Amino acid sequence: SSMVYYQGVIQQIQRHCQSIRNPTLKGKWHQVRQELLEEFEQVKSIVNTLESFKIDKPTDIPVSYQDEHFRDPIVWPPPVPAEHRVPPQIKRPNREVKPLRRELPGLQRGPVGRAQPISKN
Repeated sequence: SSMVYYQGVIQQIQRHCQSIRNPTLKGKWHQVRQELLEEFEQVKSIVNTLESFKIDKPTDIPVSYQDEHFRDPIVWPPPVPAEHRVPPQIKRPNREVKPLRRELPGLQRGPVGRAQPISKN
């Protein structure tokens, strides 16, 4: 699409140059047109390069041949697929839950949650 704009501007400058009578001004417009033509050629070259990246080119060398002769000894080979199995269930004996804190025999919890001495009647 940018190439269309370049072509349009270059044509408009050409038409404008034909209508100019002043030779100095006409020379300046010709110089601008020439610079735009050079830039247009560069844009065309870039577009062609980009298009060449989009085209799938088949390789002449078979894949197996490439693998055999161009293998880098420093590079590790691809990993061997792992065999994924469900691990066997190991039944563990139930363990009794041990209390985290031991209560002192002489203390008893009251309604507020503070330790209070047990009264002997």
